[in-house]
Amino acid sequence: MQNETNMVAEAIDRAYAKGMKVAFNASPIQTAIRDYPLQKVRWLFINEIEGEALSGESDPQKMLCSLRKKYPTTEVILTLGEKGSIWGGENGTVSCKALQVQALDTTGAGDTFTGFFLRGVLDPVQGVFPLTLAGTASAIAVTRAGAAKSIPDIEEVKDWLKRSSV
Repeated sequence: MQNETNMVAEAIDRAYAKGMKVAFNASPIQTAIRDYPLQKVRWLFINEIEGEALSGESDPQKMLCSLRKKYPTTEVILTLGEKGSIWGGENGTVSCKALQVQALDTTGAGDTFTGFFLRGVLDPVQGVFPLTLAGTASAIAVTRAGAAKSIPDIEEVKDWLKRSSV
């Protein structure tokens, strides 16, 4: 889920109570997010602005450290635009460089990243790390105009990965 719907905190609570794995994108950031039960979220997706608002830190590594300390069972996925992404969880922290592309429209980049990351975690693509899959898909998306229509399908992302040797 993302923060553009009503009753987010209640939805997190209900999903968690049913044993569901909750993925939450904190965009658009609001102060109310600090009161959400983020300890019940499995994957928290944030960018640098959201990370700073939630952690009080401006350094990406310190953001992750602060948020992991507050929510030790929540995996934090921090997107850094052209600087790549970082994934912090129980097994440590890993990062992935961003692919260098000529961006046309970044409107759907975050949603694309989130969807492909979750695909990579929940239904792994053999030999492709979830951050790489997500970063590649969002890099493709930003080279096109629009939001939903810019999102590539999985076969296009796989083909791109094969051609680019990422």
